[in-house]
Amino acid sequence: MINFFRNIRQKMLKDGKTIGYLKYAIGEIILVVIGILMALQVNNWNEHRKLRLEVKETIGSLKQELEDNIGETNGFVNSGYILGDILRALKTNGHFERPDNENFGSFYGDFDLFDTFVRELNTENLDHWISLEKDLTSEEKDFLPVVKELKKTILERRVWESKATDLSLQRFKEFADDLSWFYNTDSLSNLKREQYIKTNPEFRNKAIHYLNFQLNENVYYGSYIRNLSLIMLWKLKSLEENKTSANIKDLLIANHLKPFKSYPCDTSLVMQPESLGFRNSVLVFNATDELKTFKKIKQNGASPLNFTLKPNTFYMPSINENEYIQEGSDCKTRYAPVKYGFLVLENN
Repeated sequence: MINFFRNIRQKMLKDGKTIGYLKYAIGEIILVVIGILMALQVNNWNEHRKLRLEVKETIGSLKQELEDNIGETNGFVNSGYILGDILRALKTNGHFERPDNENFGSFYGDFDLFDTFVRELNTENLDHWISLEKDLTSEEKDFLPVVKELKKTILERRVWESKATDLSLQRFKEFADDLSWFYNTDSLSNLKREQYIKTNPEFRNKAIHYLNFQLNENVYYGSYIRNLSLIMLWKLKSLEENKTSANIKDLLIANHLKPFKSYPCDTSLVMQPESLGFRNSVLVFNATDELKTFKKIKQNGASPLNFTLKPNTFYMPSINENEYIQEGSDCKTRYAPVKYGFLVLENN
């Protein structure tokens, strides 16, 4: 083929057809340029196809990572509720009350309330999603704020987890140094351990200090991470199902969360909030077609927080003991928190 075009050019020059030769040369250059552009386009198509395949695979891996982290944080928050009940008993009754839970206690018996409760939360696929930012579609880029906030919060929780672990180790060292029978398992040592836990004020004070720190920092971050992971999982499912909004309430219930209890504002019915034991991050989601306003209110009537949600948006306030959420500035409905709780407003 190359020899064919070369022969044409040589024949034109020999016959003195200079203008024809120039036209032919220009045409040949144009053909070469078109060929290069086509090759580049094909290469771009291939690269785009590879990138879209990578994004699709990352979505699948990210969903699994989120589900794993949700399972880990659910278990962690469950341990938090058990410890919260212990903390409440220590504060109100002045002594330790063993929880009715077969998983509580091991070699250290009731000293297990000082456990570290370490949870391994992965960020590999979160990191990969962030690294793909320039290759994501506009719809996929909408997830980035949640992904980046989730990654940041997991790293922050690792700091609190490390501090809680250091405090736990410090407490165990103190017990081992001060109590000669701490590592013994004979009946006399077990009896001493039981009496020490029930009657010693130093044990009570150390337990209250440790549990307050563990619950209101480390476990709180666990509940926040769980809720962010659920939001991200919901967004990915909505994307895959090509829906504006997959049913987030069904997703939350499937992951063992429970809706808040609702109370009409125009009745004298007394709310009965479930005792949480520590500050919880709760997911409030507006699944209606209207703008919604909310207030977080203390039982004494104080309102430390107001927030507004557009349709299909969410907010995650922290809820402490004796607090509830009110819909509307003039109170349409009151919502009392529950353990593992969430609040989703839906169209009537």
